[in-house]
This record gives sequence, C-alpha cells and structure tokens, in this order.
Amino acid sequence: MTALTPEQEHLQRIALPSRVGQYIGQEVFGEPYVMFPFVAYAEQRIVDAIMDTDHERYLIINAPPQVGKSTYCGILLPFWITGMFPHWQVMYISYSDDFSTARGKDVRALHQLYGKELFGTAIDPDFTSATDWRTAKSRGGMLSVGIGGLITGRPGHVIIIDDLIKNAQEASSAATKRTHLAEWDGTINRRIQPGGTVIMIATRWAEDDLSGALIERMKQPGYTGPQWEVIEFPAFAEPSDDVELSDEELESWRDIIGREFGEVLDCRFSRIPNRAPEDFFTLVRAGMDLYAWSCLYQQKPSAREGGMFPVVNWQFYDPNEVPPMDRRVRLWDLAATEGGGDWTVGSLVGKSGSNIYVLDVRRFRKSAGGVQDEVVKTAARDGYTPKIKFEEEKGGSGKSVTEAYRRLLTGHVVEAAKAEGDKESRATPYSAEQNKRRVFLPRIGTVDWDVKAFIEEHRKMMGDGRRPKHDDQIDTVAYAVLELLGHGNVEMWIPSEETWMSAEQQMNVLLSRGAL
Repeated sequence: MTALTPEQEHLQRIALPSRVGQYIGQEVFGEPYVMFPFVAYAEQRIVDAIMDTDHERYLIINAPPQVGKSTYCGILLPFWITGMFPHWQVMYISYSDDFSTARGKDVRALHQLYGKELFGTAIDPDFTSATDWRTAKSRGGMLSVGIGGLITGRPGHVIIIDDLIKNAQEASSAATKRTHLAEWDGTINRRIQPGGTVIMIATRWAEDDLSGALIERMKQPGYTGPQWEVIEFPAFAEPSDDVELSDEELESWRDIIGREFGEVLDCRFSRIPNRAPEDFFTLVRAGMDLYAWSCLYQQKPSAREGGMFPVVNWQFYDPNEVPPMDRRVRLWDLAATEGGGDWTVGSLVGKSGSNIYVLDVRRFRKSAGGVQDEVVKTAARDGYTPKIKFEEEKGGSGKSVTEAYRRLLTGHVVEAAKAEGDKESRATPYSAEQNKRRVFLPRIGTVDWDVKAFIEEHRKMMGDGRRPKHDDQIDTVAYAVLELLGHGNVEMWIPSEETWMSAEQQMNVLLSRGAL
C-alpha cells in the first residue's frame, strides 16, 4: 500500500468534522473521539446539506440526552465550517446566553490552538468576543446567543439551533413554546442566507416543542414552507408510528443505521466496560415516568402504551362489508378559521350490537360560510337516519348555533351535545369500549379520510391531562359514543330464587352476555 504524502494526510485530517475530532480528541476531550454509527449517519446528511449551496436545507436531528450530539454540532461542526469556509457566518442558538457563550468560547479556543495548523486560520484581534468573534481577514465567524438574543441584521450561512428546552418546567410551559415558535418565524428564519443550512438538534420534550411544531406544519394542506429532513435516533430502535408492519415484516425491519427492532443505540452509554450494551438505558427507563422516557429517549412525545386508546386495541372492518347499524349519529365540533387554527370535525359513528363503528370523519379548516356548506352537504350524503348533534359550549352562543342549524337542516333530527365535565371524563366510556376491542375503524387506505392520523391523535390521549395538540376527533367520537351507549337496549339478567348465584357468578354471566 502506497504511503500517503504529508499533504494527503493533512487533507484527511480536515476532510470532515469527525476527522478533526479524531485528530484533536485525546488532547481536547481527554479521550479519543469515537465515531459512533449514528454520528456518521448524521454527518453524511449535515455535510451534504452544507455543501449544497444552491438550495436552502433544513435538518432536524433528534437523539437522547448526553449521547454526544452537542459536542459534534456545537463544537466540532462550527470549528470545521469556520475553518473550511472562513468567510461564512455560523449562528449558534441554544436555550440560554451562558450555554451559547460557552460553545462560542470552545470553538474560538480550537481556532487559537489548531486553526493555523489545520486550516490556516486565526481569530481577528479586533473581534474576539466569546459571543461574537470573527476569523482574520474575513467577515466570517461565529455568533452565539440564547433564544431571543440579538441576531437581527446578521447573516447566517449555517444556523445551529441546539436544545432550546432545558428542563421539564419549560417543556410544560405553553408560553415558552409559543415564544420559541415566534422567534423562529419572526427572526431566525429571516437570517438564513441563500443556499444556507439550518440544523436543529434536539432531545424531544413535548409534542408541541419547536421540532414538533415545525414537523406538524409540514403535514398541513397547502404547506409551502421549509421542508425539514427529520432524523431520529431513539435509544431502542423501533419503527415510526406512521409505519404499519406485520410481525413478519418487523423481524426483517431495520432502522436508518441498520439496527433491528429493540436494538440499543451505539453510543458512549452502550460501551461501559463490564456491562451489557443496553444496561444503562434499561436502568434509566425503569427509573422514570413512561411519558418522559418516550419523549427524551425514544423521541416520541407521548407513550406508545399506557394511554386511553392503546393502538393494539383498535379493530378494523372492510367498508364494503359494514353490518347493519342499530343507530347512527353525526357529531360536529365547529370551528371557523380558514387555513389555520382549530379544525372543524364531524364524525359519523354507528352501533351494531355491542360494537361501535367509526363510519366517517370530515375534518377541515374553512370560513364560517364554508363550514356551513360542508355540514349541509354532509347531512345530504348521510340521509335523514342519523341524528345530527353539535358540541355546544357553555353560554348563549352555543345555543344559537344549534338553533341556526336546526332551521337549516329541515327534516333532520338536530340536537345539542352539551359540554359537561373535562375531555378525559367524556372520553372514558369511549375508551372503555376501545379497550374491550369493540371499536371498529375502516381499514387504512380504504376510505377518503386519514385513519392513520385518527389513530395517532388517539394514541396521544394519556388520560392524566396530557393530550394531543388537536383532539377534535377524539371529542366528537366520544360524544357520539355517549349518545349511542345512553340510548341502547341493555339486556338485564335477574336471577330468580331457584337460580340464585353468587356475585362472582352473576358477574361472569353478565360478562358472557356482553352487558359489561
């Protein structure tokens, strides 16, 4: 094998941020820098995005805490960028000024120690602040601020947003999360240069954290904003909730870095001497709330199990083989904001014997007139058999809406569904039926409404106050189930003295007849 020339060896050292890390790791970090598979995959996507200067690129990288994502994206990556492209401006934004300043100091120190050797760079002596320094003989450098810090008027060739939520208190603060989204919309998004790259590194804390809010936006009809590439590395490999796999398919399934289902993430926690690779994460999971584990370590901001509507309990039917319905009801939750805000949802639910069938869901955002048109068209399609109910909030306005639709839908039975109690209480009877596997949905892909999104919304209903951002489908079907269960015929079994049974025997008979 031909020996490399000194020039070739030098180029190898600076070819990638990870190569730089391997060269300086022992001296800077006190131990060799290990290139774990998840870092290698993320680096491929990051460098590909940075080098594509013809297009703006947007990446979200979600991974468990303390696995090394910030070391890579907060230190090695900005050092490499400002060395290879000294005229570029890197912006680093985190949850606080202090944390961001520390990262600015780290990268500045690397330039002072290795900049000349590796890249031929130095720090401009007139611009040496830890929060805002420049490379010599250029206008490039690194600006480091906490979220909300002053970046107006500054260009961003590469913008790195690193873990904006610092703790559980912030994760539960709707005001904090609204501030983050407003800061992205109003300030950060305006700083990216043509052909620039935004890299958001996060440990997921909540469904509506900044990552979640931006991902949710992409799913909205007519969305034309930034297309985020989402890369997730859960502690234990598992398919996305959007992917449906049979048991056979799950056996051959592999994630983006080649892991089998349940295989642990290869990182510094999985290489602790004299311990099984999965030992650390297993111990962490056993000692924390399931919801927190799902968010922080699996990058799923709601638990897969333990909610009011476990995914495994749904039953499915073929729309071409629907049994005769004893009764049907269409329940509407009205909104009137075209293109944004809350959804108008109308769910048609039927009861056949002891089973509940979700027959149709209309979900849209339209103006008040558009909502009215859709309700009328849907009623004409449903026919006169189903009762039509409208969720009626407390107060006079709810009553007037119901009365207006009663006049509009002549010939139909129109009633109000009064909002009493909290959402969890209203959904409890519905949840009970679903847990008994008595709630049937149409097979995915066989109807013109999104059954997957319906299941996903229900999966996030935890029953202890944690809910999905939008729960209109849950609420409408819950009202419908209350209507269907409250007016159905219940078979009562009353024992005579000759056939007297114990309480346990009576319960077994009732269970066998489906009365409970």
